[in-house]
Amino acid sequence: HEVKRRRANAVRGALAVLVLDATSVSLGLSVLPYFVTSLGGTALDLGSLFATFAACNIAASAWTGFVSDKVGRRPVLILSTLGVGLGFLATGAAPTLPALFAARAWLGVCAGTGSTSRAYIADITSPEERTDAMGRAGALMMVGYAAGAPLGSEIAALCGGFRAPFFAGAAASFAATAYTWLLLPPPASLAPQTTSAAGESSDNAPSSAAGADSQQPSESRVLSARLVLLCVYIVCTCVGHGFHMVVLPLFLSAAFGWGPPVYAGIISARAASAFLQMLALGRATRLVGGHVTLALLASAAGAAGAYLCSFAAVEFDGTPSNTTAAAAALSGTGGAAQVTSKEVTLLFIAGSALQYAVTGFATGVAAPALSALGASAVQGRLMGLHSSLEVGGRLSGQLLVAVLYERSALLACLLPAIGSTVAALCMAAALALEWLESRRRRGAEVYVSMP
Repeated sequence: HEVKRRRANAVRGALAVLVLDATSVSLGLSVLPYFVTSLGGTALDLGSLFATFAACNIAASAWTGFVSDKVGRRPVLILSTLGVGLGFLATGAAPTLPALFAARAWLGVCAGTGSTSRAYIADITSPEERTDAMGRAGALMMVGYAAGAPLGSEIAALCGGFRAPFFAGAAASFAATAYTWLLLPPPASLAPQTTSAAGESSDNAPSSAAGADSQQPSESRVLSARLVLLCVYIVCTCVGHGFHMVVLPLFLSAAFGWGPPVYAGIISARAASAFLQMLALGRATRLVGGHVTLALLASAAGAAGAYLCSFAAVEFDGTPSNTTAAAAALSGTGGAAQVTSKEVTLLFIAGSALQYAVTGFATGVAAPALSALGASAVQGRLMGLHSSLEVGGRLSGQLLVAVLYERSALLACLLPAIGSTVAALCMAAALALEWLESRRRRGAEVYVSMP
């Protein structure tokens, strides 16, 4: 009981580090565009700044995962949060655009707290507890991101400058460093008990292709295939998010005449829905019978919702082009509605609601599903791989959907639909592999039991 209590406290500690890290990152997001402008930057500079951070973050997720598997989670968490804090100090003090780019690149390289914290949680939880714990981690990270942006705006207003939120982010990162160093116990002392029976372990059993030395060749091939399918699933799920982040505000203005207040309400509803889904992730996984099944159902429902939304794009593409849509969306006046059919409007609303009803499940289930494929010794690399694929998918989706929207709103609306469809097909293939492997095992057991 004492070990379970300490393990629960350690999970809460890892979640606290995640919240502090998410808050520190989002504190400066609301003022970053204005900070870039104050340094003489343009919209292209702002986009390049985000791309620089994302590219460096993809590399960071790889090295932090590998190093944390070799030297431990706590040292990497300490170095990562400390590096992020120093990066925010450099961002707030940047006198020129090149200095700001250098600071953001450093931030991207050091921003490996999320993947390492998930690996820490995987180390100290049993497979039965892991999905719930990672669901809470995703939900609390959303709280940190949601709280940081408005808090950063208030700090900027109170301090009369765009630099103050970055210094506040540094303080939050240093607080996470101190908490990890002083209060977070090493995961090795809290790892769930394993019991060997015929060479197998009950908790954290090696089950990935990365640790498949003790497995049959057929099992190793199946797990490798499942790993590839899950990686494709993560990328395809995240690619579709580019539509909601880049194109949706412009499309709402041009097609329906809805301005920023409607878009803000949609984003808030989406975040609230995803938060509740993250909290219910463990229960939903148990209800449907596993991670892969939940991923299949969520991605299929998301694809159906995206296809419903595309009906509005079909009607919109058939109208004269609204050249003032982008300016209207940015100015807050909204555009002149070109989709006038109530039925099509209702289809768009229903499709969006269906997508937002499952987006938390679709994205949240990926981390525990990937974690279930590996032993404790490779959790850092698996969670680093998850973060790299997630960031890479979001970045490529944002770039691709912007290019597609210039040619056709329908193509842009179909991107999340196609991404979710491919993701669902990947999970259907993974379920088929599981079924075939279970049949092979049953056949082998029957053969061994024959006299």
